[in-house]
Amino acid sequence: MNEVNENSDSEIIGQVIRGDTDLYAEIIRRYQGRIYSCAYAITQNSHDASDVAQEVFVRFYKNIEQFDTRRPLSPYLMTIAINCTRNLFRDRKMKFVENEEESRDIMENISDSSPNPVEAMTISEKSHKIRQMVDNLPVSMREICALFYLSEKSCAEVAQILNISESSVKTGLHRARKKLLENYTRDWNRENAYGM
Repeated sequence: MNEVNENSDSEIIGQVIRGDTDLYAEIIRRYQGRIYSCAYAITQNSHDASDVAQEVFVRFYKNIEQFDTRRPLSPYLMTIAINCTRNLFRDRKMKFVENEEESRDIMENISDSSPNPVEAMTISEKSHKIRQMVDNLPVSMREICALFYLSEKSCAEVAQILNISESSVKTGLHRARKKLLENYTRDWNRENAYGM
């Protein structure tokens, strides 16, 4: 096993392609921690992060012959992880819209004796609103923020993971902060204009 540990990623991938599929476990061992950490930083949920990590290794295995072994493997796997989290959020957003419509139908059938919605707003709902503001950022900004703030990656590390320049990361962080502040101010003004 020591010989396997000393082999480069490209050597192991070559052997897997040639039929030694048991060696794929070494690729998983080398990268599962990093992939999980990346997915967790974006999803903030251990179950989702595990699902994303598993999906990354399944996808890579299915398409391993297409990988250019001259490229480093880590950024390639991180890119797959980012795509998997994007798919997860897209699917979840679709379900959220369906659930929101169902909730609206239920609320229309509740009598007027129910408490004022503002009074009933919980901390959980406020947290949900903040998360929704972040979720409404363009995907590229949300990923940059998640990796930089939640995963505590440096700008250089975020750039490598997302395969963009370091200046693009800095610009993305600046724009994300500005957009969140604008959205917060707009929502606050709207709520106060209507006496909420």
